[in-house]
Amino acid sequence: MTNQILRKKGYSVLRFWECKISEAYVLKRFSKFLLIKE
Repeated sequence: MTNQILRKKGYSVLRFWECKISEAYVLKRFSKFLLIKE
């Protein structure tokens, strides 16, 4: 039971960081795109 909860928690943490990283990546690409547009 505890193992399952830990795994679920670890998974959500992993998802959270995946979202954070992809968000940062998109922002970086977008700012580069804006710089090119100017």
